[in-house]
Amino acid sequence: MSQGDFEDDFDNGLLKESWAWNFADETSTISSNFAITSPMSIIEVQDGIGINNTYGVAIGRRCDNVFTTNALDLHLNLLNQTDVEMTFWIADSFDETDNDDGIYFSDDGGSSFIKVFDFDFSTSPNNVFEEYQIPISALMTTNGLEPTENFVIRFQQRGEDDFSGNSATNEDGFYLDDVNITGMTTSIEDISKSKSLVIFPNPSSDIVNIEIKNDISNQSVRIEILDILGNQIHSRIRNLSNGEYLLDISTIPT
Repeated sequence: MSQGDFEDDFDNGLLKESWAWNFADETSTISSNFAITSPMSIIEVQDGIGINNTYGVAIGRRCDNVFTTNALDLHLNLLNQTDVEMTFWIADSFDETDNDDGIYFSDDGGSSFIKVFDFDFSTSPNNVFEEYQIPISALMTTNGLEPTENFVIRFQQRGEDDFSGNSATNEDGFYLDDVNITGMTTSIEDISKSKSLVIFPNPSSDIVNIEIKNDISNQSVRIEILDILGNQIHSRIRNLSNGEYLLDISTIPT
């Protein structure tokens, strides 16, 4: 299990030990024998399919006409980490875009998963790598998850066609490359669960007050406003439109 920052460009031709190919029946919305991975599924490092024709991971099928749900899990130790973000590159191989395609999180070692991000390749160019940036910490907050030592990030694909066709009617899957996880390791307690910080009123129709108690007054406090999708509100912090917002508050000893 990886702790701290993680990087894998797959250029040694192997998956790092933090990766695992697991059954995807629990995160598939189709409850049938064809919902799980099978010998016809592909999750493997291959030469010539990555960025600049380097190594990358193919996620899909070896043959057509039977639906399977294919998942690649990344096991991480995110305990006491904040500001965790992930970047990766994906090339769509005429993917049919199923409702099960996307990224799933688990904070209990894979016993349960929550879908946090949808893959929609309907407007993506075929077999061209595109970079994705995922705010892991913000999505954890949005979905009620914790940064545990048994955190799992799942890349999931579902389809019935293989990589050997040349159109959207008989080819399916995607290629993954250059996965990077960054975060700031801290030993700071969750101040939202203590009396060190008080936010009122909540909900509010006007002004929100943030009161910091003396026991953390010797620490730097960082406050960010996020929308419900986890995107940081950069442009302004006044005159926000009506809606729901998240406060990401962390402290660092000075």
